[in-house]
Amino acid sequence: MQDFNFYKVNETLNHKYYQIPQELFINLLYKNTLNSDSKLLYGFLLDRLSLSIKNNWHDENGNVYLIFTRKEVQDKLNLSDKTVTKAFKQLSDVNLIYEKKQGFSKPKLIYVAKIQHQKIELSHNRKNYDYINGDSTITESENFRPINTNNNYTTNKTTYESPKQSLNEELYSFSTPIKSSDPNRMTNLKITSSRIDGTIVKSKSEFSFYKVIGEPSSKDGYKEADAYGKDNEIIKVVGGGNCQISTTIYNAALGVNGLEVTERHEHDMPVAYVEDGKDATVSYGSLDLKFKNNNDFDIKLTCETKDDKVTVKIFRIS
Repeated sequence: MQDFNFYKVNETLNHKYYQIPQELFINLLYKNTLNSDSKLLYGFLLDRLSLSIKNNWHDENGNVYLIFTRKEVQDKLNLSDKTVTKAFKQLSDVNLIYEKKQGFSKPKLIYVAKIQHQKIELSHNRKNYDYINGDSTITESENFRPINTNNNYTTNKTTYESPKQSLNEELYSFSTPIKSSDPNRMTNLKITSSRIDGTIVKSKSEFSFYKVIGEPSSKDGYKEADAYGKDNEIIKVVGGGNCQISTTIYNAALGVNGLEVTERHEHDMPVAYVEDGKDATVSYGSLDLKFKNNNDFDIKLTCETKDDKVTVKIFRIS
């Protein structure tokens, strides 16, 4: 051991360090979702972020950004292009980074997000949907009546029982702001929120947006409101505004370990309630939002529409 350079007692460490938050290794939102390369990359991005703050790099809203090209990351971390691309995608999927395009041949602006914290909350089950091979089992409280959606998804059996009170762990929460003042759109958001609220997706089952809410119909109270048409023109459709609900669900699902998005579509045009590339458009009969619960536990979605925002929370069912 003659050539081994030991540290001695009371010796001061005189190194510079890259800091990787411990929460990436212990928080269920990130522990098993991010691989080691993604966690290492987040530490490097935080280091670059401190330089951006020092250099006063920020946008018109005061949000700090950095520039760190894929090639720089490859050279810095000695990783392949495929590995670096995967690391960026994993960080984006859990909303720890957002990349904004600047234009042709210009590098993307990278925004680094703060780590989300988990909370414990007491709540009640109101409604269970178990999607297994097309079979739906609905469990509801006595004072909650099922809505006849008249859609193509039929339930093979429906049962009613009193909900059990249980301690549920909130895994993730996501909100989108309501920018429109159209009362018809607000009506649609509230109807769809009420149908999504309380939905339980069993372990190993798949959630489908339209399997839950059915086809929007004026008979069920839906109104005509603005939506994008086939040629990206603004048209009036029954149920206009539902894409904000599906988008909010999509972003909430991205924040939960073990939820695999199996179908999702982007708008061709930007929307006002979420950043570019973070939306999930839906259209009954053609475009759906789906995700699979690969966890060994059930999850519950809550959905609430207020005057200024739509909020979706996902809970682990204990």
